[in-house]
Amino acid sequence: MKQILWKGIGVLAICSILTGCGHEHSWTEATCTEPKTCSECGETEGEPLGHTWVEATCAEPKHCSVCGETEGEALEHTLTEANYQQAPTCEVCGQTVGEPLPADYETWGIAQNAAELDKVYDMEFPCHQNPTKSTLGKVTFTNYQTFSSDDTHEAKDGYEWKSVEITVVFGDDNTWDYGYEISLYSDDYYHWIDNENAEDGYFTINYNGVEYSDCQCYAEGDLNETEGKFDWDATVTTTYKVEILVPVGYDGFIWALYDEQGMPSETEVKDANPEDYIYFRFQ
Repeated sequence: MKQILWKGIGVLAICSILTGCGHEHSWTEATCTEPKTCSECGETEGEPLGHTWVEATCAEPKHCSVCGETEGEALEHTLTEANYQQAPTCEVCGQTVGEPLPADYETWGIAQNAAELDKVYDMEFPCHQNPTKSTLGKVTFTNYQTFSSDDTHEAKDGYEWKSVEITVVFGDDNTWDYGYEISLYSDDYYHWIDNENAEDGYFTINYNGVEYSDCQCYAEGDLNETEGKFDWDATVTTTYKVEILVPVGYDGFIWALYDEQGMPSETEVKDANPEDYIYFRFQ
């Protein structure tokens, strides 16, 4: 009876071994969506890892940092308003969308009229004593400088000084008979902002979406002694120096000379003939 019992146990053990996998598993590590799996027989072990989610941004939807699976849509940008220096910009991710505002002078088609440094320009000016007559002036912009401060210009945080000298040389008969009249004006290449203190030399401009109200402008001129120039027997030279205080990097301030006969003071520069004015851009 004992023998038969032991034989039965031996048969059961052999059957148990045969019903197993019968091979060594070749495991593929678990992923976000699949558990650890044998690549040969498909047997699994454990659970999937689950996604490691990164929240949605303006640029990307919610996504798994491990497998890249996405969920939903990217967020909408929170855009600033466009200004003359910057396109609309997302306050969250910093991406720009679109283009900066076009400058007024570019919209008007007169951006190319800006004067070059050290180049001589011929321009007609009305005579002071007889405005029906005109006299020829030769205009030059020279000695352009940008600096933070000096002995006579105080430094201001976020601002810089710019200066240029403007020379006008007269020498025809009408100059001597009737004198000359030079009309001057300042403008903004982008968009002028009215300021209550403009008459005191202060003005406001917009730069990168910020209004700077402590800008300043000063101009002074003198009449030099007569001297021989441009093959004329005698000339009268008038020199103006214009100094401005503007935000660091600002390139939109304009200083111009114009003929009040052809371009009355109420005339907008976009409606004037190019020969009636000449402007310099402080870039």
